[in-house]
Amino acid sequence: MHQTSKPRRPHKDENPNGIFWFEDQERLDRLYSYCAQDVRTERELLNRLPQLSPPEQAIWQLSHRDNVRGVGIDRKFAEAARKIAEAAAPEIDAEIAELNSALSSRPSSMPNTKNIM
Repeated sequence: MHQTSKPRRPHKDENPNGIFWFEDQERLDRLYSYCAQDVRTERELLNRLPQLSPPEQAIWQLSHRDNVRGVGIDRKFAEAARKIAEAAAPEIDAEIAELNSALSSRPSSMPNTKNIM
């Protein structure tokens, strides 16, 4: 099922820049069978589960509204944070390397690890 949900790599005789899918009947039949079972399961859940209580329904509606709206992202702030992280990376990498060199090469040597922490 997973194979039919994303493009496959081109075969040697296909355009390397093309987009290709697994479309053989066996895979498609498995996908259709999976989807049909999924629908049967969802229907059964709908028939068996109780309705949400009014407070739970209100929470669900708020959550649904937020999910539909999406998450706002401050692009300028995110870009500034990325630049700060990139600028700090060499210093952080050096500190991690220094800490790692202080550790013994034997994983069972806990005293060195405890001293660093």
